[in-house]
Amino acid sequence: MHPPVYLVRHGESEWNVRRLTQGQTKHPRLTAIGREQAAGAAEAIAADLARLGLPAARLVTSDLVRAVETAQIVGERIGLVPELDARLREQHLGELEGRSYENSWARAKLHDWSDPELPLAGVSRSGRCAAAWPQSWRTSLLGLPRC
Repeated sequence: MHPPVYLVRHGESEWNVRRLTQGQTKHPRLTAIGREQAAGAAEAIAADLARLGLPAARLVTSDLVRAVETAQIVGERIGLVPELDARLREQHLGELEGRSYENSWARAKLHDWSDPELPLAGVSRSGRCAAAWPQSWRTSLLGLPRC
């Protein structure tokens, strides 16, 4: 049996509180609430691993500060040091990064969404990434054979 895979989103960041679009911006750190959320996730994972009688095998995270901080809190609880992998970064949001949610939404509404290949000033083509993700995730991050 392969160990379970837990997907954890970062805790609340300073930019979440300020309602700023983050994307691949590295700067925002976790708030006190975000650290509490990460600790809660860590406890849940540790409890599940204990219930299954399995050790934690690997901890991989995006290299963005908010994700690293979250993973470090989880890692301390389950006894692993996070491995940083830039391929796990949030989608790049181009000119929307650092803007208020309201400003980003207004800008996005002006975009021609009828053409899925037309990026919004730097937005990655998420459809292609999503299609490639399962295979990449399986082989690169988990070290399992290709399907």
